[in-house]
Amino acid sequence: MVSVVIFIIFCVTVVFLGMIVWYFQSHTMQAQNHIEMEPRSALEMTDTDMYPRDYAFSAVETTTSTFLYDSATYGLRVPLLPGWESAEVTEEIFEGDDPIAEINFYLPSQYGTDENMPDYVHVFTISVHDTKKWEESTHTKDFNPLMGEVIGNNTHYTFVYTHLNGDVLDITPQTMQNMEKMIDAVEIFTPMQPHF
Repeated sequence: MVSVVIFIIFCVTVVFLGMIVWYFQSHTMQAQNHIEMEPRSALEMTDTDMYPRDYAFSAVETTTSTFLYDSATYGLRVPLLPGWESAEVTEEIFEGDDPIAEINFYLPSQYGTDENMPDYVHVFTISVHDTKKWEESTHTKDFNPLMGEVIGNNTHYTFVYTHLNGDVLDITPQTMQNMEKMIDAVEIFTPMQPHF
């Protein structure tokens, strides 16, 4: 009989302690969620947080799980769509009178020909041009309209898209269709300061 009473007291104590732990955990999570949802001060913001936009991005939206490419330097975001999870992105800057940045997008492929990335194929590029110089160059006789498709601009930069012509056997047609969807959904915003 005594052992039954001790067992009942033990069970009641375990349940009571479990309820106390649950209560404090749920209130702690609510407090943390409340803190994360409050706007951060400028001192707490990183470069990727300081977008001059009319709305704030959540932490999830500024991770690589949402964007294939996200640059506060140029003011460009390329969304991530299926088939592009294993992509590699490189940046290259060509200095000179008319500096240009090239953002190159590669996919894994056994047909890669790039000596720096032999297991990847170069699928598309977004080149970044100084907007004033780009507008000046479009009015010269040397301007080549085949340089690519302008996909947008901000105060400082004009973005020009070029892509691989033809098919790569181990890249699915859906992946290539998603490339076009990503370009259509590119987000362009004005960076804090021009890079060049």
